[in-house]
Amino acid sequence: MPTNYYLVEELQTYLIAQGVGQLPSATPSASIASIWIQPRDGARLPGKPRGTFDGTTAKVETSTITLIDVQTGAPMASGLEAYIDETYVDIIVRSKTAVPCKQIHRQIRDLLHPAGELFAKQDWVMGSVNIEYSSIWRPEQPLNFPTEAEVQTYDRVAGYRIGARRANLSS
Repeated sequence: MPTNYYLVEELQTYLIAQGVGQLPSATPSASIASIWIQPRDGARLPGKPRGTFDGTTAKVETSTITLIDVQTGAPMASGLEAYIDETYVDIIVRSKTAVPCKQIHRQIRDLLHPAGELFAKQDWVMGSVNIEYSSIWRPEQPLNFPTEAEVQTYDRVAGYRIGARRANLSS
């Protein structure tokens, strides 16, 4: 499994453990966003009923979080590329209302790059991986997805850079 995808999976698990969201396989909730990893159709649209197999009415979620490994950064120039694996992750939050959209992003930012940290959050544990550093790569900004006429969502994206020791990723 590519190490970048492994780190994104660990990020999903970490965010769930911190109470930011839940797995997509969980029952949709109006108060807890589902966290998707690289969905084929792009960032998941909230408000779409997710089907059930038992014939009951599907529940509707009001917010979704999408984690996308973008890996667009240039290789490290510091000589640490043999030891540190960097992953660049875009986190897209889509919500039916503006306030939860911003609150979810702030929760995630405080976990990955807390206010008061000058350059990066350093030397911490995310699930089963020791993270050397995590920092904001691209600040939070609104996204304008072309959506269906009857669907109005608030969409925001932020990018984060996560560096982990390769020795921790080999297991």
